[in-house]
Formats: sequence, C-alpha cells, structure tokens
Amino acid sequence: MCITKAIIPMMLFSLLTAPVFGELFDGNTLGKYCSHSDKNSSLLSEEEYASYMLCLGVVLGIDSVRQVNSKIPRKTLYCPPEAFKSLQGIKVFNKYIENNPEKLHEPGSLLMIKSLMNAFPCKP
Repeated sequence: MCITKAIIPMMLFSLLTAPVFGELFDGNTLGKYCSHSDKNSSLLSEEEYASYMLCLGVVLGIDSVRQVNSKIPRKTLYCPPEAFKSLQGIKVFNKYIENNPEKLHEPGSLLMIKSLMNAFPCKP
C-alpha cells in the first residue's frame, strides 16, 4: 500500500501537467474528489486517496499560480492569510459548492478560484 501511495501522486502529477484542451472536470467531479478531505488519509481506499490527491493538486496548483502572480504587478485574485494551508482551501471549496449547487456545471478550477476569492478577498 505504501508503494501505491507513493506512485499515485506521481501519476496524478503527470495527469495534471499533460496538455489539456478544455476543462478536465466540472464542479460535480471536483467536489466528489474533495469530499474525502475530512477523512484520515490512512483510512482511505486507494481510489479515495487518489481522488483526494487530485483535489489537493488543484488547490496547490491554483495557489502556486496566485503566489507567482502576486510577484507580478497586477491585481491579485485572492489574499489568504499567511498561515494558509491546502486543507483549508479544500474546506473553503467544499463549503462554496455546497452553498452554490447551481454552479456545479462550471469548470472545477474556476469554482475553486471563485471559492478562494469569496473566502479571502483582497483588501484595497
């Protein structure tokens, strides 16, 4: 199982870095992947763990882009606290889609960004 847990993130990384035309998944799918965040990762099945890692990858990817963009003179999309953690981003996303089910048809990464913008607006 440990070998599998080490291989899954590498496989997900290759999936996330592959060229994509269009959106990989909508809010329904990303919501399903992120729903495993409340469980202890050692208790997840291999499929649940892979889903959780994909969700984590989306949060980390979007926040990495935000960090890079904050170094470039332009408007920052959202401004999380210094102690921001990826799991917090997942919880923000889960709450956002729970409160906005009418948006689940939208691209998952767009919903992730909207949820973070809503939770952590930048102060003027």
